[in-house]
Amino acid sequence: MLSIDLAGNQERNSGYAYFECGKIKCGILKRDEEILRLADRLNVKIVGIDAPLSWPKHGKLRQCELLLKKMKIRFFPVKYGGMKKLTQRGIRLAKTLQRCGFDVIELFPGGSYDLLGLKRKDVNGVNAFLSGFDSKAKNVDEADAAIGLFSLWLYKHGLGLMLKGNDGSILLAKPSVYLGKLINGRFIKRINRFVLEAKIRGVRRKVYLRNTGKLADYFYRRNEIYVSEYAGKYRYILRAVNDPYGGKVMADPFLDVHIVKGWLRMNGIIAEQRKVKFGDLVFDLSWKDGICEVKGANMHWKNDRKIAIFPDVYSKRAEKQIKKLSEMKKKTKMIVFVSHFPAKGVALNPKFSHLVELFRCALKKGLSVKTLSTIIVDNYWIFEKETPFLWLRQ
Repeated sequence: MLSIDLAGNQERNSGYAYFECGKIKCGILKRDEEILRLADRLNVKIVGIDAPLSWPKHGKLRQCELLLKKMKIRFFPVKYGGMKKLTQRGIRLAKTLQRCGFDVIELFPGGSYDLLGLKRKDVNGVNAFLSGFDSKAKNVDEADAAIGLFSLWLYKHGLGLMLKGNDGSILLAKPSVYLGKLINGRFIKRINRFVLEAKIRGVRRKVYLRNTGKLADYFYRRNEIYVSEYAGKYRYILRAVNDPYGGKVMADPFLDVHIVKGWLRMNGIIAEQRKVKFGDLVFDLSWKDGICEVKGANMHWKNDRKIAIFPDVYSKRAEKQIKKLSEMKKKTKMIVFVSHFPAKGVALNPKFSHLVELFRCALKKGLSVKTLSTIIVDNYWIFEKETPFLWLRQ
């Protein structure tokens, strides 16, 4: 895969990025023939280009751009000023690449930045996010190309966000979180609510745990865990655990909000991650006429391992939050359950019947519920898809 941050003029710098031995390599090119030679030398199958690759069939905006507008993502329309020259060059280059046998995809790193929660033109922020691939972009052109490459990497794993229209398509990155470079370890024992003991690189270590649930399905001796280095009291923080039913389970619920904030942006809601207080209760996200509480679901239901359930232990705090949300006068009051493994849906734990009935009452009072499935690939935790909320019988 090769990502190109294309300039409108062949005399100006165009950034490029590609993978070499699992690392992102970046650089600068200018002319179309240089881009063609690079694509041929790398023997890639897919070339992503940060430039419009089609014209609108009707009006000033393409259908994929109307989808960007719906998501409240800023962009320059193809017929706006200097965008005309960029579009002309992009279409010409794409046709040449396709004649040479390459698949060509239109990218928009600016939109990916917004969904990933990164600032546009923040080179250091991009390199930090892409540390899992040892990115060392030196300027904005290379940083944009690197984020475009990340979008292509997600696309390769079936996790890209393709905005499709009858007059063009744009590929964006889905909301994702960098977990740090994951290090394998073996669980030994849980010391208390916030600390566990594990064998990391052959040495017994204390590991910081930001998950107060029981995690009984995963915390058994010698089960594999995944940690990353942490700048705190303990050297390591728990990020994920081996799932006995396959794959990895996210184990750091503090990162749930980042996924949900990106998902809200996909739906045109720009939420602020500031703690909203109502008495002794705190809620995760808010916007002008809405409020959202986020809950992580990391346990499998015993009768169907593809269903995630919440909570694994009774939560008085969750009960009080549901009551308060149902009483609020906000236009949108929402609770989002994030499955910490690929799931077909999320449900309340049926053994807590009081919580289930309370939730049914809250829904009748206007509480909105959404559930999201996620997956860990390499060092990244990624939003997979929206799933249904399910009702279970004990």
